[in-house]
Amino acid sequence: MLNKFFKSLLIGVFAVFFISLNSCKKPADTIAIITVVDVNGDIVQDARVRLHQDGQISMAGQYSIISDEQWTDYSGKTEHVFEHEAILNVEVSKWVGTNELKGNNVIRLLKNKTVSKTIEID
Repeated sequence: MLNKFFKSLLIGVFAVFFISLNSCKKPADTIAIITVVDVNGDIVQDARVRLHQDGQISMAGQYSIISDEQWTDYSGKTEHVFEHEAILNVEVSKWVGTNELKGNNVIRLLKNKTVSKTIEID
């Protein structure tokens, strides 16, 4: 009798242990990595990178409020983390003296994936 109770308890403990291992995993983030280069292919530091869906209207009639703005680091990159997959406009700008260098493109984010895009400014 005691042996059956001990086996049942042991099986129950293992079951709880294995279930708890699977339930603690966080899904991967949806990430966009933008690299900014100039017309010569050189990296551009301190450029403003904005990902957005301005002007988009959902099926329910709501305006999109998805937007993220960052400045490129020493390697010319920014990393943007989003919750859902989306198609976003990418706008890059940098002032050099009195000239504004600009670049535009579109990026498609995939759920739980990292997507990279290189934008050239001139």
